[in-house]
Amino acid sequence: MNKNEDEALLQEAESIAIQHMKEKYDLDVVVTSEKKLPSIAVAEISLKGHVVDHEEQRFNLYVNYERKEVTSMGMSEEFKKLLIDKGYDPFKK
Repeated sequence: MNKNEDEALLQEAESIAIQHMKEKYDLDVVVTSEKKLPSIAVAEISLKGHVVDHEEQRFNLYVNYERKEVTSMGMSEEFKKLLIDKGYDPFKK
């Protein structure tokens, strides 16, 4: 893949992540970094971010760019508490 294709994948993964957080948890989030993992290993992009106006409510997730879906997610204690307070199980897929 060339640099333009990688950039397009990163932008698409960011959109998928933002939409996932909005649809699944009704949260507005900001993606602060993204990194394409070595394609020889996996077809995934790692993204980090936080809830808008709440930098302590951090998350990181992985988007499979071939299937165009979130595959896994990690979170700060503050983000986990937010989900629980909103009535979500943060460990349910």
